[in-house]
Amino acid sequence: MAKFKFLIGNISISLCLLNFTAAKAEIIPDDTLPTNSIVRPVGNIRVIEGGTQRGENLFHSFREFSFSVLTSNVTGNVAIFNHNLAVRNIITRITGGSHSYIDGLITAASGSRANLFLINPQGIIFGANASLNIGGSFVATTANSIKFADGLEFNATTNNNTSLLTVNVPVGLQFGDSPGNIEQPIVADLPLGLQVGNGRTLGLIGGNLLLESSLLEAPGGRVELGSVTGGGFVSLSQVDDAYAAGYSGVQNFGDIRLAAGTLVNTGSIPMQDSGGAIQIQGRNVTIDDSLVFAVNFGLQTGNSLIVNATESLKVGGISNILTIAQSQAKAGDIWITAKDSVELGEESFIGSQVCSLGESCANVTGNGGNLTIETRRLLLTDGAGIEASTFGAGNTGNILVRATDSIDLRGESADGDIPSGIFAQVAPDAPENAGNTGTITLETQQLNIQGGAQISNVSRYGSQGGDLLINASAGMQVSGTSQFATASSLDIFRSGIFAVTQAGTTTNDSTLNINTGLLTVENGARITADNLNIVGDRLIIQNGAEVTVAGESGNLSIKARSLKLDNQSQLIAQTTSGNGGNINLNLSAILRLRLNSQISTFADGNGGNIEINSPFIVATPNENNDITANVFGGAGGRVTISTQKFLGLVVRNRGELEQILGTTDPNQLDSGFLLTNDILTFSQASPSFTSMVTINQPDVDSRQRFAAFSTNPINTSRLTQVCSSDGETEPGLKATFPGDRETKNSPSPHHLLTISNFTPINVVDNPDSPKIVEAQGWVMDTNGNIALVAPVPTVNHQHPWFSSTICHIHE
Repeated sequence: MAKFKFLIGNISISLCLLNFTAAKAEIIPDDTLPTNSIVRPVGNIRVIEGGTQRGENLFHSFREFSFSVLTSNVTGNVAIFNHNLAVRNIITRITGGSHSYIDGLITAASGSRANLFLINPQGIIFGANASLNIGGSFVATTANSIKFADGLEFNATTNNNTSLLTVNVPVGLQFGDSPGNIEQPIVADLPLGLQVGNGRTLGLIGGNLLLESSLLEAPGGRVELGSVTGGGFVSLSQVDDAYAAGYSGVQNFGDIRLAAGTLVNTGSIPMQDSGGAIQIQGRNVTIDDSLVFAVNFGLQTGNSLIVNATESLKVGGISNILTIAQSQAKAGDIWITAKDSVELGEESFIGSQVCSLGESCANVTGNGGNLTIETRRLLLTDGAGIEASTFGAGNTGNILVRATDSIDLRGESADGDIPSGIFAQVAPDAPENAGNTGTITLETQQLNIQGGAQISNVSRYGSQGGDLLINASAGMQVSGTSQFATASSLDIFRSGIFAVTQAGTTTNDSTLNINTGLLTVENGARITADNLNIVGDRLIIQNGAEVTVAGESGNLSIKARSLKLDNQSQLIAQTTSGNGGNINLNLSAILRLRLNSQISTFADGNGGNIEINSPFIVATPNENNDITANVFGGAGGRVTISTQKFLGLVVRNRGELEQILGTTDPNQLDSGFLLTNDILTFSQASPSFTSMVTINQPDVDSRQRFAAFSTNPINTSRLTQVCSSDGETEPGLKATFPGDRETKNSPSPHHLLTISNFTPINVVDNPDSPKIVEAQGWVMDTNGNIALVAPVPTVNHQHPWFSSTICHIHE
């Protein structure tokens, strides 16, 4: 998205002065090596010579290693490691028991390609002027020792037998129980930064890491940030000219904080190598007002960006974690693992994209990286998001989120421009040859989307639409709109889930698959897809919410135990061109319609079909709940209903509608103008179109028409009062099968029974017999069976399927 490019060039930095008490900083050798280190001052330059060489390893040992005077006006010293060019590893330990403060340039002999390992168990602090100019990798650590392939180690806490210094390569870092921290406190001036050569490793591996306004760069190489506490072994594996850290030998991790404009960058050199790797390993990792990214300008697939937190990851303050493809090669993948939680806020993003906005993107054919996030709980707020996008010809990556407990998406940015959410998209300003969108897969127990937050997979310009797969085993709630929503802007500010193709894309539709327990869509929220499949237990769509398909000939399929539409909610398959989509409902218990809700198909071409299979279909009388299949151009669709019983609905045709509404104007023929609950198929362009509504109900045994009546008369004193239309009780009963008053049709056994002014006969008093109580409601058992009951049993009135079919509705 555009915000990525903006942040790279304009990331905000909060600075304050660093106040140190005056103290002399020195580089002082100890005398523990066979050939001791020598420090030769030349003005502000410290020339470091001597040391003990074994093969390609050069060992140095110092009692103190700090340089610059710790005042605000005297800085900028230089420490030069002078050595012969046969040396490949400069291994330096600090044994004096004090931390190192580095506020100048560390460099090596001209032409050197040696790696530099700096070991101080007490801690390391970098100042604003800290910088590097070495040919190899740089690893600063607060481990106790460095280990080698032959089992020997170079220890900074004990003066072990240095006569056994080894020619073998380093293989890892051994930590003590209380390693010191590595810090770069916030400073008044922009830091020079720590940078290594192309393809090398910049590693900071210690106790807690606090890096504020820091600049860490390893072009096409690796940045390794690790926090270890309480002992453990960190392996170092050579990868080409770099080192990769491994943490399988560590049980206890510390905290890492990147803040105040810290920049971590492993972007590659144009047309060389690949985007570098970044690994951040800790307990609680916080990234605040900072940027961690890798841009691949090279010809090879970018390396991975990995964040592992044994407890939590928090990203805020408009921070980004991202990889970018800027050539023909793929961007690096992003792997986020946090055992407890991942929280993003304040417009922060984790993402991978093809091409930076503002660049020439038509020739950028490399694909975006894949994003994988694994945690217990994912929370996105205040415009934060997870995104895979393309501004170029390359495809977006895929997004996979596994959150064992919950995924919560809430609200939008402070100005309302950016919703919180999870997105895969072809950007609106991508070229006409834009790439395809990938797949979004979400796996969790509970998914909540509120306050204008969204999940979307959007393709444009003829690109292939990606799929969106959601498995929420317990349930899903999609609720509400943005606080900035108005009547005219409601559509763009709804909470929702979207998998659609736009702007000229007529094929390659996206599909949204939802598998859940209880799905609630409410309070103006919307779910929209080119094709939509929902499998669940109970579905509730209420209070102005919508579930729709919008692709040409798209299908909306629901398989569940029960479905309820309530209070101006809609289930719609609609197309603005071509043939209409279809709606298929397979319910094992009941479909219920209330308060001006609709199940409809609309199309410009031939109409879509509606097929409903449900044992019971119930619409509360005179609430304008409709099931319609309408078209503007071609033939109308078909409505097919298979049920044991449907109540409160009437089948109508065009002629009846014209007669009731008193018009033949097709633009005015709308069953929504009637209070009745109607089933209708209709073609506005073809008055001769024959309504195609089929109701399939089980055959009734004809012998049931000749039921034997009891010879014992009814004791009418045992009949209770009955309900009037307003829910109050009134004496007396009468029963009729009314005709359709508007169309003068003859009575039908399918019409509802109306009871009024019943006159009792053969009255027999029997005071000892209990009153016969009128049925006052119905309940469903665990097997889905419906039973009439009186009195209404005591239940939880919030249960969505408990109601009275005669007097009152119990919710």
